[in-house]
Amino acid sequence: AQVRACSGRLRRAIDLHTRYVLQLMTSRTPPASLGQGRGGYPRKTSSIVVARRPRFILQNWNTVDQTAHDPPDGRTFRFRQPDDIFQLRVRLIDVSPAIWRRLLVPQDVPLPRLHHILQATMGWTDRHLHVFKVGDVRLGEPDEEYPPGPIDYRGITLNQIVRYKGSTCTYEYDLGDSWEHLIEVEEELPLESVGDALPRCVAGERACPPEDCGGPPGYASLVDALLDPDHPEHRDYRVWAGPRFQPDAFDIERVNRRLARFAPRRRRSPPSVRKRSG
Repeated sequence: AQVRACSGRLRRAIDLHTRYVLQLMTSRTPPASLGQGRGGYPRKTSSIVVARRPRFILQNWNTVDQTAHDPPDGRTFRFRQPDDIFQLRVRLIDVSPAIWRRLLVPQDVPLPRLHHILQATMGWTDRHLHVFKVGDVRLGEPDEEYPPGPIDYRGITLNQIVRYKGSTCTYEYDLGDSWEHLIEVEEELPLESVGDALPRCVAGERACPPEDCGGPPGYASLVDALLDPDHPEHRDYRVWAGPRFQPDAFDIERVNRRLARFAPRRRRSPPSVRKRSG
């Protein structure tokens, strides 16, 4: 009985902390109208909805202090409709010349799905762990083997961690090599302005680095060796990277062919049934 009681208290504490973390992720200052509960955490109200633990959605912005959440350009914030589109710029951090992609995604795309979209857009092979980071908060697949892991990101959408033009977050792939991608919302587009299926890559430069090449420092050494035929390790690096790898190459059509599998499929109309006479 004592174990069950402790377990219940722990679950309630996790729920409370999860609400508080999400609030910190999505606002610059805590809304004054929420008040404070025990330990300085926001008081539980009906405007905060927690689904399956630890999945959650944002506060109902109509019931909190709007001035604490206004975008930097002075517009009044509104919770966007699901058909709004984010134009994202994704850039590998600490890599020069820059490796980047510009893509269009629904603003409410779930983070697990966004992970696969980023893998296809950049050219990774999804062989390593990954996390999304907003400040010091880490979101990803739950790790029951080595707790505490990141916050479970299942059920969290992109517009819950980046809310308007200029917002940024970080996507880290391969926690050993530490490939960090800066994701920035460049534009907010209405659905009517986008005619093609989503997600879609509209621009980009340079090839994705090979897997397991040692992160940004290792990739810099690899490129130096490949571009210099007189480099003592030129031949070894060329054999390791493969004859087709060219650092400056970027095939946007190939990227969009990979992204096509994430586009929603059109529903087929049911076949007409002819009535038999007699």
